[in-house]
Amino acid sequence: QNKSDVSYVYKIGECMRELVKLWTEYEHSQIEKACESSQNGPTLEIRIPAEHVTATNRQVRGGQLWGTDVYTVDSDLVAVLMHTGYCRPTASPPPSSALELRATVRVLPPQECYISTLRNNVRSRAWGSAIGCSYRVERCCIVK
Repeated sequence: QNKSDVSYVYKIGECMRELVKLWTEYEHSQIEKACESSQNGPTLEIRIPAEHVTATNRQVRGGQLWGTDVYTVDSDLVAVLMHTGYCRPTASPPPSSALELRATVRVLPPQECYISTLRNNVRSRAWGSAIGCSYRVERCCIVK
């Protein structure tokens, strides 16, 4: 298993600027190597305090996610984790024995479009082409 390139702590309502920074650095490294940009960008480990992993999180309530499997950079990670099925959209946080979730996301190029779907009782939104970058969740685990 590959270790993530960078670790970041989730904050409600903050766009993950680290994703954009990683993608920009990755694109520049590919240009220097005279390669095409790959669908296999760098990874970022994001630590999410357990108290934020609820359906009452304002970003989840507001439906702040665009796409399916691959999401816009401004999609909220907790909403994405619920949409992908890594955690349930419940009003209460995980058991008190859980300190945090750790999600590894892969930074990807912007997509031509992002499709809306209903998964695990969470609806994502559709969007046209994005600027910056996108991401997908590679894995997620509970840290006790």
